Amino acid sequence: SSRPSKRPSSSVAPCTSLATVGMAAFENKLVEIVDQPPLPPAPDALEKDPSTEQIDVDGKKGQTLAWVEEQNKYIVETFDGDLVAITEDHLKEFEPPSVEEGGFDLAFPQSEGRAMSFQSDLATALTEKKYCVVQMTLKQSDKKAISRQMQDLDNWARFMPEFEPVYMGQRPDGKRVQWYVGGEAGDDPEGEAAGFDNIDQQLTSMALCVCNVAPYLGFNGVCRSNAMMHMNCANSEEELNLLDDARGNAVGAGVIQGHLSFHHRRKVCIIYFVSGSGGTLTLHPPNRGDDDISISVKEGQAVIFRHDIMDYTYLPEGRSLAVQSWVFREQQLGEGTMSQGELLNYANEIDAIPYGPLYGNNGKSIDTMAFATRLPGLVNVPEAYWAGLQSGYDGVIKIPLTRWDHDVYHLPEPELAQQYGRCYTQHEGMLDNEMQMMSFDNEFFGISSEDTQKIDPLARCCMEVGYDCLYRAGWTRQTLKGTKLALINGIANGEFEYMQMNQIRMKIDTDTRSQINLAVTAARIHYVFGMKGRTSTIETACSSSLTAVALVHSHMRPDQTGAMKMGAGGEQSKYGMAMGANGHFDPFFMVGLCGAKMLSIQGRCFTFDQSGDGFLRSEGEAGMYMKLSEGEDLARLAMICGTCMNQDGRSASLTAPHGPSQQECIRHSLREAAIPPLKIQIQELHGTGTALGDPIEVGAVRACMMTHQGETREHPLVKTSSKSNIGHTELNAGICGIIKCVLMGCYTCACPNNHIRLLNPHIDSNAYPVYFCTEMVDQGRNEGYLGVSSFGFGGSNARGDIWTRAMCGPRNTDPGNPNRPLLTTERLIIWSEVVRQCKPKMRVPDAIANAMDDFDEYDDGYMVGEQPGDDDALYVIGSLHRWAT
Repeated sequence: SSRPSKRPSSSVAPCTSLATVGMAAFENKLVEIVDQPPLPPAPDALEKDPSTEQIDVDGKKGQTLAWVEEQNKYIVETFDGDLVAITEDHLKEFEPPSVEEGGFDLAFPQSEGRAMSFQSDLATALTEKKYCVVQMTLKQSDKKAISRQMQDLDNWARFMPEFEPVYMGQRPDGKRVQWYVGGEAGDDPEGEAAGFDNIDQQLTSMALCVCNVAPYLGFNGVCRSNAMMHMNCANSEEELNLLDDARGNAVGAGVIQGHLSFHHRRKVCIIYFVSGSGGTLTLHPPNRGDDDISISVKEGQAVIFRHDIMDYTYLPEGRSLAVQSWVFREQQLGEGTMSQGELLNYANEIDAIPYGPLYGNNGKSIDTMAFATRLPGLVNVPEAYWAGLQSGYDGVIKIPLTRWDHDVYHLPEPELAQQYGRCYTQHEGMLDNEMQMMSFDNEFFGISSEDTQKIDPLARCCMEVGYDCLYRAGWTRQTLKGTKLALINGIANGEFEYMQMNQIRMKIDTDTRSQINLAVTAARIHYVFGMKGRTSTIETACSSSLTAVALVHSHMRPDQTGAMKMGAGGEQSKYGMAMGANGHFDPFFMVGLCGAKMLSIQGRCFTFDQSGDGFLRSEGEAGMYMKLSEGEDLARLAMICGTCMNQDGRSASLTAPHGPSQQECIRHSLREAAIPPLKIQIQELHGTGTALGDPIEVGAVRACMMTHQGETREHPLVKTSSKSNIGHTELNAGICGIIKCVLMGCYTCACPNNHIRLLNPHIDSNAYPVYFCTEMVDQGRNEGYLGVSSFGFGGSNARGDIWTRAMCGPRNTDPGNPNRPLLTTERLIIWSEVVRQCKPKMRVPDAIANAMDDFDEYDDGYMVGEQPGDDDALYVIGSLHRWAT
């Protein structure tokens, strides 16, 4: 963060050129000034106040900032904020006492040279000791301003007693707090920032240092809280009055959610003692039996400690004032935001959040609130799915021996493989046997070991993924009891059933058939958790899971007639979950697909590429939870705007794709959603990588989204397919696509497609604004529409259209934008070991300075170049947002 410019308070004129040549003895050192006569005040200070007295710095400690070669003096800044020019013979190196002796660990750097080592020393202290005592520079002018500003602060309060320990540590009684928002205390009479504003800037600088070293501590630091002023109450009467006020306030769900989010996301606490000394700060280590750490309270010092693993007790003396701030980890998808106005001061930004489109005329909508994934590449959570998609990962592997010995069934030559009934491919997108497919906590679900052996592994995974999805949405097994929730599962009786039933050594019991039958998969989840509501298992081949999403959406649609509400169907469901699952256990199913030449010889889905020669089989499970919302629900990840299902009837063949029926399905979904086709920005295609299927699907989308009511598309339509990353998960493919759309919408950018080298020549892209992206593509806006299509090889088509707003990344529209750094004052970044530096250089080469402008047109963007000067260093120019980090 930037800090006010300073001039040396000495008899010499301020130097115009600082050079490090000749600095040796006290270069970037902590020093003590000895035997120094009083210095006359600086000319600018005399001009402001002719009565300014001489500056007595003898015996004071500080740090050297620079060497003034012309005057043979060091520029020294004392810990009191005096900036003076001192000769070498009046300086000696200062070695601070240990913390136990009343000293400190580090001094906060005021020069670039010391900044390079400060962060590494800070990381070492926080890793080894879990805390660090830092000596700050606290100017006398700031002390006077704070004393004056404190008289005007009248918004003191107390937390609810149940909340106090989370913020104020142990023994919070007798203390009062007030959140400080920059600038509200007023500026210095001369117009310069002073007092609390400077303290706030110093907290920001320390928080930025912590964020830079946070990966070494096991988390990603993304922002800090507003400063919390913390001091003793004036008397017991004030304490009781503030406590009565706190207890008298109604605590809403939003406040509780914000409190819990604060508790979970806080990682490092910074306490800055800005006024008054005396008292103790006691840190309580995490390990039982370890001794408490007692730190003396000294004005001008700050304590940085790991608040996620250590608690504290702050017992100041008298009217001492401390200012606190916390560094937070990144917000996870589905996690509540810290919404307290006094904490992050974002209440005024709620109105700026983009509103979702209207659905019907009753103010209700179907919102996606959470989802869960278990996919190839050890993807066990949606966050890992997004990390893989944005990096263009390939989750396909050679079929392992833990599933079956594939060498027995494999011949590399396609003709021989078909002739002898073998497979010509040996790759699949497979789940890890031990971690993802076969391990199951049967005791958690109340299922005996004997019954567990009879249940298909896919059904077991569906229970785990289903509960994971519901838990992410805020449900627990206790709250699920009696809940009416519609659950549709896209799954089919698979290969495990036939293998299990054909085992001679397998004992066939009276319930073997019912336990292994996947038709009861959805019903089993309701049975285990005691839920009610509609359940069914469906199979439409490759479109099964997206059809499940469409059916759940149909069960939850808010618009219905009175007769329908009174009929057997009952009222529409308020909660719903769609799932999909696919697994491979029998090599002969793969042999059959190779006999039909459906699988890729090269062992990948080469979607949109000229080398596309078939699809690649893959496994996976996923679930999506939806809720019927009234009005705007800020916690939603996406809004389901429209869905549709249809059949292509008698087409060229049973398995041939049919373009006209695909167009009809897309148009009906868009019509229900009331979305002009030209507003769709990203289209997730089925995209199996077949030479025939991809061009037909691209043509169908083009026919629907190229023109609308005489208007022609100008904004390019970005087309993607997750099958280039994880293969064709078949029955699970559709829900993987719509989850990917939600994730892309939350970041408002499209993920790259893999394996595109030369576009399929049968794809007609002439005069068609379309982009088959091979890298991340920003959509240039903070909200938008996305669509996904899925087609079963038997002709069953499904379509879904969603709306979502940016909830992560540089275009985040959440109040306070917790995923974006709060420091945006510096528009120039000089990349030269910036990880180890706490702030940019103050002086820049002319080549960079000439490139600077007001950046009004470069929000959330940056420019990168080389050779800005003689040192050939890399530089980055742009706004300090997520894209530039």
